[in-house]
Amino acid sequence: MEALLPVLVAVLLAEIGGRTQATGNALALAYPQHHSSLFIGLGLSSLASLSVAALGGAVLANMIPFEARTLLFGLALVFAGVPMLLAVKTPTIKSISSPIAASVFGFGRVQFGDASQFIVFAVAARSGEPILAVLGGMMGIIAATTPAIILRADWPGRLPLRPIRMLAAIVLTLAGAFAAISALKLV
Repeated sequence: MEALLPVLVAVLLAEIGGRTQATGNALALAYPQHHSSLFIGLGLSSLASLSVAALGGAVLANMIPFEARTLLFGLALVFAGVPMLLAVKTPTIKSISSPIAASVFGFGRVQFGDASQFIVFAVAARSGEPILAVLGGMMGIIAATTPAIILRADWPGRLPLRPIRMLAAIVLTLAGAFAAISALKLV
């Protein structure tokens, strides 16, 4: 459980108003009758990107001391929070006849190198539990992207997305700074 809950919360916060949500919304507008296909594509691309991250974290887990892994976790949270203060570019969706292929390609394009992948990498390294880190990350991504897919044209109109994103950015940045400072034994 040391890996599952922290990564779920961190990824959920990091994905609020991000590129994955925007891609999910754009795909839902392009393929309005194919929600299940979009979720299959989201799950496959998330599993691929997060598994790569968790594998790297598991390899690193035995190479560096616990304090360094805690510092890595703190930096992952800071690097997830600070960019959230910037505007998100609206993704372009390639016209592909298969909604599953379009969603795998669309989500995969924004998830590789994303903050969520770095968070899963850091949590897998810190906890030594890569499978729980992947599961928590996938749950966070799916939970964050579901409203954007379900609400389609109403997203983000029904939610005050910008203030929620700013609050999430502050929470992630402060939590990351606290973890990094405590790893350096300055607290």
